[in-house]
Amino acid sequence: MFQIAITNLLALIFCGSMTITVVALENASAAVTTQSQTQEGVADARALISLIDDFDGVRAEFKQQILDSSNQVIDESNGRLALKRPNFRWQVTEPFAQVIVAKGARLQIYDADLAQVTLQDLDASAGATPLTLLLGDTEALSTDFAIQRTDQGGQQHFFLYPKSETALFLQIELRFVDRKLQYLGVWDSAGQFTRIRLNQLKIDQTIADEVFELVLPEGTDVIRG
Repeated sequence: MFQIAITNLLALIFCGSMTITVVALENASAAVTTQSQTQEGVADARALISLIDDFDGVRAEFKQQILDSSNQVIDESNGRLALKRPNFRWQVTEPFAQVIVAKGARLQIYDADLAQVTLQDLDASAGATPLTLLLGDTEALSTDFAIQRTDQGGQQHFFLYPKSETALFLQIELRFVDRKLQYLGVWDSAGQFTRIRLNQLKIDQTIADEVFELVLPEGTDVIRG
């Protein structure tokens, strides 16, 4: 199950395109058409850009859950993350150790149990993804998404609907409290829902470059994706 969680996370956060079903696409397109015609959508995009611009020098703990189409939890993991643009580190501590590091255009996935590291190039042509947004690619917000904002109980909720017909995800939700990201939810085209809750979040932290370097044990297998 853990491998499912990591695969799901990588696909949603780092990738950006695949074919999705016609029914799902029609529903998403309808929402996009309605929202993109409103002036509120422009204001909502500006508000989200302002919040994302502040999201740098980040350290936090996370809890990730993946739910299937019947809303049953099929996998969950805990860990901590660090983000200093343009670099990102996602370290799973439970149930099994695994580290994902995005540094520039290179992605590294280290699996301690398998004693292997997978190297991949991040495809800039894949379009905006949850990770690229958090790394500051706000120029893509207005062009790649229709955006809707609601305020509930002191939280700012932003719903992002991809305009691309080949988007891997149907909807992204971000929740902010006191200008800090607390929650990220992603609905994918396969009917699964990934939710990530952030705790102990701190921004504007000084993070050493070494945090985004993987020190691998001797004998680690290298796989190039």
